[in-house]
Amino acid sequence: MTDTSALDLSRRCEASIIASAASSPRVATFACGPFLAILSRSSAIIPLNAAVPVAPLGSDDQVAAALVELRRIFVEHQRVPSFEFHADLWPTLPRALERDGYHLHERMPLMVCTPDSFRPCAAPGVSVRLLDAGATAEEVAAFEVIRGEEFDFPAPPATAEE
Repeated sequence: MTDTSALDLSRRCEASIIASAASSPRVATFACGPFLAILSRSSAIIPLNAAVPVAPLGSDDQVAAALVELRRIFVEHQRVPSFEFHADLWPTLPRALERDGYHLHERMPLMVCTPDSFRPCAAPGVSVRLLDAGATAEEVAAFEVIRGEEFDFPAPPATAEE
């Protein structure tokens, strides 16, 4: 994969993750300069509460002001300030965060399965299907339980509208 296509794929992944999180009823979002804070309504664990860059960062002073406001938002909601971003897309952000007192907690590679790299696998007793508007309440509830297991929090009860 070329550097250009890898960056494009990173942009698409980041945009998809942000759009999905921001549209979820499970989170509250707060725009703050070039950042969006995405905070879980039900859990304070760090992976569920993060700020993400969503626009060009601007000057050092603009970034510093936005970071002060983000810290206030996180503290007000009893969350630990943290960031998640693709470093290749935001090369100046790590230094700005370090200047503001943040430290690198973890660096994780972006792992992507594309149509060209997909290799199907079958497992006994496992089936996969699209969860859509025709899903039953039991299927939605099962999805919520499975999705919640990763972060060790209980799934909310499904409502009739869901």
